[in-house]
Amino acid sequence: MAQHQQNYRKTLRSALANRKLADTIIDTIYDLQVWVEDAGGTIASKISLSNITRSSSTPYILTNDKTKRAFRAALGNRKMADLILNILMELDGYCSDEVEEVTKFICIDEVSVKEISSIVTVADIAGSLDGKYFVMQELAGSVAFWIDVDDSGTAEPAHGADRSIEITTITTGMTAAQVGDEVYNAIIADGSFEAGSNDNAGNLTIQNAEFGVMVDAADGDAGFTISESTPGVDSVLDGKYFVMQDDAGSVAFWIDVDDSGTAEPAHGADRSVEITTITAGMTAAQVGTAVYNAVIGDSEFALGSDGLAGTIYIKNDSSAKINAVDGDTGFAISEYVVGIVGADISNIIDEQYTVQSSPTAATAKKILAASLCHRQLADAIVDMILELQVQFRDNTLGTCSGTLVYSLIA
Repeated sequence: MAQHQQNYRKTLRSALANRKLADTIIDTIYDLQVWVEDAGGTIASKISLSNITRSSSTPYILTNDKTKRAFRAALGNRKMADLILNILMELDGYCSDEVEEVTKFICIDEVSVKEISSIVTVADIAGSLDGKYFVMQELAGSVAFWIDVDDSGTAEPAHGADRSIEITTITTGMTAAQVGDEVYNAIIADGSFEAGSNDNAGNLTIQNAEFGVMVDAADGDAGFTISESTPGVDSVLDGKYFVMQDDAGSVAFWIDVDDSGTAEPAHGADRSVEITTITAGMTAAQVGTAVYNAVIGDSEFALGSDGLAGTIYIKNDSSAKINAVDGDTGFAISEYVVGIVGADISNIIDEQYTVQSSPTAATAKKILAASLCHRQLADAIVDMILELQVQFRDNTLGTCSGTLVYSLIA
């Protein structure tokens, strides 16, 4: 036990002539202070002093000054009386003030890459490409592109692909460059592929629209030279999400890398926000900035800070919330500042609890009243301690490491 705590115990024991009661008051105040400090608060004189007030159903209203004078007289120890009351007032003020929750994110690199295939076409010689094919790949499977020279009604060849696309714009005698133009246009017209390059001499590159590792594209029997020029790398963030909390419930923030039309993931949140500003190859710092701007762009969240190195801080627009959690982004997400719900200390017990009438509370009031020779003051002190204990139990339980002893709550 801290020496100053032990000293306060001894002094109050002497003033009250009641060792058990004195120890209970000092220990309870000490426990409440530990909780405030563990929650990120500071017990200091700058916390506004408030009055001890009761609801209209109780027979007394004690102002701060009157309470101090009465307590000093009853204790016969001005310094100890002021100390105890000031601490109680500070704790009351802290509990009444709302503290906005702050969440810390450590973001990661977006290392996704879209696969690029190289194709070198050949000329059609007297219909030599008719009925021939080559095979590209998408995440869903294989795609056969087959040629019907002169759009003459040639039967589709047995290519074995999962789906197929007919190319009907190649005509007899086209050069390799002309064939290349038609092949290029046919491929990029399909939603699974994107423009790469066409040198108009039969040399093409085609980029997959989806991120990730693909089976290599390959020639069937067209005679084209097809190879992988850039291997695909699976996206680490595309379609991934994390969940924050607002006053109405949970909010999923999910990522559509390159704004490519990725489907919204199954996150189970009450509402969702799509983040489309993260692009392939972004560093953790760039990802962090994009996430920061997306979250604070929502009205339920407030400015925190962007460390510009992948570590960001987001402030809730209000107080205590269920902690934000990662879904599957791989971000390290943690509670940086504990949110605390502001409360009306003078009414919370009367409206929601009946602890004042419990045997332990009633006994404590009687003992303190006898020691102080002042019933109303004794009641005020016991009720305030009870209210503060209940407030800290209900508003911060599970978020602070300090252990609160409910020494007066039955």
